[in-house]
Amino acid sequence: MKMQWFFGLILCFALASKLIAFGTEHSALKPQITNNGHAVEAVFVITANPGLELTFDAPWTLEVSNTKNLDVTDKNDLVVKDFDKSVSGMRFKAKASQKAESISFDYKMKAFVCTKDKTRCYPQTHKGSIEHSL
Repeated sequence: MKMQWFFGLILCFALASKLIAFGTEHSALKPQITNNGHAVEAVFVITANPGLELTFDAPWTLEVSNTKNLDVTDKNDLVVKDFDKSVSGMRFKAKASQKAESISFDYKMKAFVCTKDKTRCYPQTHKGSIEHSL
């Protein structure tokens, strides 16, 4: 009976450590917004924490929502699936409304990082809001 308790306790600690690791940030995201007139570009640069690296064995996505003063007619333009290795991130491009003085939107980026030997991988979800004056 004591042995079952012991193994049960070990199992609980092992599961708790996995759940904590799942919620831990293993990467950092830095959005960079630029505009040329009303052409707006947001580059979401991501870096893995020390000892980890970005992995592309799983699907990455950047979803944009709650847009204000952006002319987006096709909802497919609000989802980006292509990772741009030249900037180590994802790009979102849109046109601001002609009379807009500022734009805003929410974003959610799904990324994946692994240990260098790929024995452990972690999904990451970065969320936030952007406000930018034109």
